[in-house]
Amino acid sequence: MFSSKNRVTVEIRKRFQQLQNLAQKYVFLRPEVILSMDEFNLDQAPQDINKEKFQLERVRLQAFTAATDPGCEELIRSGSLGLLKYIIESKLEDGFPNIVTTLRIFLASVISNASCQFSDRLCPC
Repeated sequence: MFSSKNRVTVEIRKRFQQLQNLAQKYVFLRPEVILSMDEFNLDQAPQDINKEKFQLERVRLQAFTAATDPGCEELIRSGSLGLLKYIIESKLEDGFPNIVTTLRIFLASVISNASCQFSDRLCPC
């Protein structure tokens, strides 16, 4: 009984650590980072991201949000999912394809990582 609980606890901690690592890897997608006028570093971004196009889209997104939602405190608090929803609800997916694709990859990775796939390994069946 206790060994099963220990195994579950270890798996949960492992999943949590994987989620933290994933969040660190995609920290550049957080609204407070992507909408900030500060210098932007994509060195930690996945290699398949076109960094130049991503930077251009970021500047356009900053201009759009500054014009439509000055301060954008609510958008910043909404996280990466909220940013994706904002882009989709504003019908801007075609204008920011790299940002939208990267947000979708990140959010799908979080979901698949957080799922209970580990339950198969714990089942003695």
